[in-house]
Amino acid sequence: MKVKTLLALLIVVGFLTLSFSQISISKLLFHDDFEKYKIGSEPSKWEMAHKGGGQKATVIKDPDDSKNQVMSSSTAAAGSARHDVGGSIYVTGDSNWTVYVGF
Repeated sequence: MKVKTLLALLIVVGFLTLSFSQISISKLLFHDDFEKYKIGSEPSKWEMAHKGGGQKATVIKDPDDSKNQVMSSSTAAAGSARHDVGGSIYVTGDSNWTVYVGF
């Protein structure tokens, strides 16, 4: 019983070590914290990929922390801001990337 428990523990520790080592060697591809933009402006590093309701994204004060700025892609209420009912989808990236993240 002790041997099986020790073996299982070593496997888990090994897996976690490999997982964290992969994270530590990752390369940051993009960063935008919206702090340098004027409130009300459209973030220049982002592009509209889906025009939902025709609204452009704007930089606003963070509703949860007024010391920060965030990007908002809709002024509609939360349930109406989804891209399938009126919100827009914004993307960013580089032509060399093969995977994109949408906001």
